[in-house]
This record gives sequence, structure tokens and C-alpha cells, in this order.
Amino acid sequence: MIIHTVEAGDTVYGIAKKYNVSPTKILEDNDLTNPDRLVVGEKLVILFPTRSYTVKAGDTLEAIASRFDLPLRTLYRNNPCLGGEDDIYTGQILTLEYPDKPYGSLSVNGYAYPHIDLGTLRKTLPYLTYLTVFSARVLADGRILLPDDATLLSESRKYGVAPILLLTNISDGGGFSSAAARDILSNPAARIKMTEELQKALKSRKYAGVEFDFEYVPADQAEGYANLIEDMRRRLSADGFCVFVSAAPKEKENQMGALYEGHAYRSLGESANGVRLASYEWGCAYGEPMPIAPMPEVLRVTDYALSCIPASKLSLGTASYGYDWTLPYRRGTRARSYSARDCVTLAAETNARIDYDEPNEAPYFTYYDTSEKTPVQHIVYFEDAQSVQAKLALIGELGLSGVSLWNIMQYFPQYFLILNALFDIVRPFPCTTGD
Repeated sequence: MIIHTVEAGDTVYGIAKKYNVSPTKILEDNDLTNPDRLVVGEKLVILFPTRSYTVKAGDTLEAIASRFDLPLRTLYRNNPCLGGEDDIYTGQILTLEYPDKPYGSLSVNGYAYPHIDLGTLRKTLPYLTYLTVFSARVLADGRILLPDDATLLSESRKYGVAPILLLTNISDGGGFSSAAARDILSNPAARIKMTEELQKALKSRKYAGVEFDFEYVPADQAEGYANLIEDMRRRLSADGFCVFVSAAPKEKENQMGALYEGHAYRSLGESANGVRLASYEWGCAYGEPMPIAPMPEVLRVTDYALSCIPASKLSLGTASYGYDWTLPYRRGTRARSYSARDCVTLAAETNARIDYDEPNEAPYFTYYDTSEKTPVQHIVYFEDAQSVQAKLALIGELGLSGVSLWNIMQYFPQYFLILNALFDIVRPFPCTTGD
């Protein structure tokens, strides 16, 4: 695998000739809809198959998989042009194998809302171990409001992906509520009610488990939150359900701040089957312009996490988007969010050059909005193939068990190309003591 940085004058056909690969493969793998609109600084993933097959008349994808003793999911992953579907045509060249994966096995989780585009979902599912459905809400009295999850559940099962229910303390207003967390953690009757409803939902809807994402947990409820997770794991593991917990990106035990104080890493790690580190959003909608997941910060979070939690229980959170800030930055103003692909499109539309912040492993660009009487400068930080490779390689080097992608609502082709090149993606399995 090579990550090519587009230079002035580059074309897809010239790049293909340079690496002795098919231009069609570059276009299909990177999901490029306009090959004549490359952006200087844009990253393209170049892959080199070790074995391919040309489809013959009468072939079916299932028959090809059987003939070469390959899981159907492997054919989908090696051929993103299929879009997770089994439609093939005579003369089509399918990749059967790539070189050995340098980092071994990895558990992959992706988050999705119920309104995800079906085509995007099907493209993505072959790369996942778990699909976490955002989200169920627990009320102060312990009742749970469930999402409209029928499509996500049925599609995940078709692709052999384990669906996980995300349970949150989001309030009616849409934000995470410290008061809602306290209500549940300090009220035994509410906890009993929540437990009953959660068990019922997991069984009736055939989930594989639950992820607790309680944010802004009060500091004095940290022990109670860990106890809740442990109690849930003990109760649910008897039925084969996994219990995960999302953890705020802490860099030290006594880190101050409402987001961090209620998450005790060591206790949560001992209590849950797996811990998913939300290691992104340093650059955020209401914050100052900066990378979404700067590598020095990610390293500090993972180093601290590994001092408290076994690597076999840790998944690193990664992002699939970027933010566009107006300059000069004014506190309280909101940055606009774009998908990773839309960031590149925006760079093309504004004739911007994409640069790369090496220490932070973060692509960025600036442009001027000329729709106003006086042009207004903007800066965009986002994620691309190079930044993804840096974070996925870190996971491999540290021996973490998994990765979680927030989120899969818009397809991020290079993310999955690199993931598939570096790791064997594991199938889900019942949880008892760890993930």
C-alpha cells in the first residue's frame, strides 16, 4: 500500500502509470467521482493485489468466494466497488487477495444513526465487527426510549455484524445531561427499572450487547457509574451480551473538567467487557481552530489508558469528519462540520491547496469565501488517508484490541482501504470477561 499525495499537474492516469496499476482501480478504490478534479495535497490510496480474478459468464459472487475458499465479506472488503452488493459482470476484475496484514487482528466498531443512507450502510458493514446504534435514552425514572432501529438491525445481521445498542444520558434538549446521570446513579428504583427495560430490549431486538455512553457524569458519581457498568456486565454476560463503555479522553487520573471527572478509567476497565476511548473532538464545533484528533493528544490519552486498562480491552476512537472555522476566530461562534470527503470537495471548489501538519498528523487548508462583499478567510481541519494511517498504525503498535469510527453516516473510502490493508477484521463473539 502506498499513500500518494497529489502534486500540481497530477492526473489519475499519470499516477496509475507511475505505480503500474490500473487507473480504474484507483478510481474505484478511492471512490473518485471526478478524476479531473484532483486537489493538490489530496491523498490517494494505491493498493497492489497479489491475486485477482476476471469474472466469467455465469459466475456469481458467492460461487467465486466458494471456489477460492474466501468469506464473502473478504470479497466485499477487497472490492469496495461492489458497494457491499453481489452484482457482478462478465469481464470485471475482482481482487481476491492483498499482501499479509502487518498488524494482525482487530475488532472494528462503527456508529450510525437510524436514518443512515442504505447504500452507505451496505458499503460499510463488511468492514465492521460491531455496529453501534445511536441511540437509546434513559429517563430519570429508568425508562428507556429506544431508536427506530429495525433497518440497522436487519442489515447488520445480513452481513454478520453484531449490533450494539448505545445507551445515553441525553436530555430532551438533545445534550448530555449531568442531572440525568445523577438521577439514574443515585436512585436504586430507577436503576432497577433501567436494568429491566435494557434486558428486555436486548433480548427482544436481538442485540449483541450495549454500550454505555454517559457523559458529564458528576465527579461524586464516578464510583457509582463504574459499579453500574460492573453490575450490568454480570447480569448481561450470562446471556452472552457484551457491555462496553465509552470513556472521555483523559490524560491523567485527576484531570479536571465536567467531561472527565466522572470517568474512572481503572474502575471502568475492570467493570466492562471493553472500553472505547472517545479520542477526538479536540477541534470541535464551539472550540478554537485545531486538528480534530492531534496525535500528541491521542498519544497522551492512550498512554494513560494503558496504565489503567489492559490493551485487550481498549478500542481507540477515530473520526471521519472535519470542521470549517471562520477567521479570525471569535469565541462562541460555531464551526461548520463536513465529512472527510466533503472537505476535499470544498478544497476543490475553492481552489485551495491541502497542507499537512506533520506533528499533529492532520490535514488542513485555508480558503476565502468570496460570496460576501469583503472576502472572509476560513480554515478547515479534517481527517484523510495519511492521518488515518497514523492512528491505525498506532493501534497496531500498541496492541489495542479495536477501533471505533465516529461515525459511518457518510462513506469515507480511504479509511476502509487502509483498515483492510493493515488488519484482519475479526468476527463478533459472545462476551463474558473481555472483548
